[in-house]
Amino acid sequence: IEPSPTPTPFVSPTPSPTPTPYYYSGDNFSLLFKTSGSVNYQKFGTDIKCSSDGRNFILTSNPYKNGEYTTELSFFKMDDKNQFSKIKQVISSPTEDNLLINPTISNNGENLIIGNPDFIIATDQGTSNVETIAFAGSLTYYNYEQGVNRYVSKNRITSQNPSSFSRFGSVHKVSDNGELVVVNKIISGNNCFEILQKVGDSFQHNGTVVDSAFLGNASDSTADKLNSIFALSRNGTRLIVSIKGSNKLAIIDTSDGTAITEFSLEYNNTELVSLETDETASVILVRMEQEFLIYEKSNDTSVSYTH
Repeated sequence: IEPSPTPTPFVSPTPSPTPTPYYYSGDNFSLLFKTSGSVNYQKFGTDIKCSSDGRNFILTSNPYKNGEYTTELSFFKMDDKNQFSKIKQVISSPTEDNLLINPTISNNGENLIIGNPDFIIATDQGTSNVETIAFAGSLTYYNYEQGVNRYVSKNRITSQNPSSFSRFGSVHKVSDNGELVVVNKIISGNNCFEILQKVGDSFQHNGTVVDSAFLGNASDSTADKLNSIFALSRNGTRLIVSIKGSNKLAIIDTSDGTAITEFSLEYNNTELVSLETDETASVILVRMEQEFLIYEKSNDTSVSYTH
């Protein structure tokens, strides 16, 4: 008996544009590398994520396989001659993870962090008291091994206090070296930020920012809550968060989750769209609904910001 062919999707997906990285030569952008999908319904290049120096990038595809769309990640590295080559490896979404969200790669191409927000945690496995925490979520940490020319899974990272439907890993940011991760999660309807530091092949918990008291793991019922919008300095030492119901931003030391300073914006942060910062959080770009604001420290030792 011949196997049944994979069914064609009822509605043909709209082809996605071919991903095309460019580089800036000083006067204009020039073509650096071009690639394309190879099969029907591959949806190759639905998303592209680069390291901050542009020497490593990840392409996301959503091919139609075995009667459903799945998620696949492909990896590309730049060599010493500034030529890109594809690593002969594809990471696909297994059934227990369902999603591969926000893949982030370090500048040296060695560390890779991928969100798995639909991951289900099973406790007390091997006993009669097995329980599951539905959609608790996780991150997966991969390390590039030169000898096999591929990314090898090293560690699954879960919340220090996992809870059902918190979908840990949906929103996260990673330092340039891939060794510090900040994850936004929801606890009892409120935003909090878990700070994780790489030690060996695993990540340890540095603290959790839960409200504007910034007590590092502890909460204060009288303190203001936080918005979900945040930024992480490229070196991973500073976390910038927005305080809900005010016009304030806070600068957090990621080594322990406590605040270094707070300062006020010219507008209420209900108009806030996004935050970006540089290597050391000396400059902060604030995107509002109708304009951009730039705040800068007066010097390297200062903790105050001016507009």
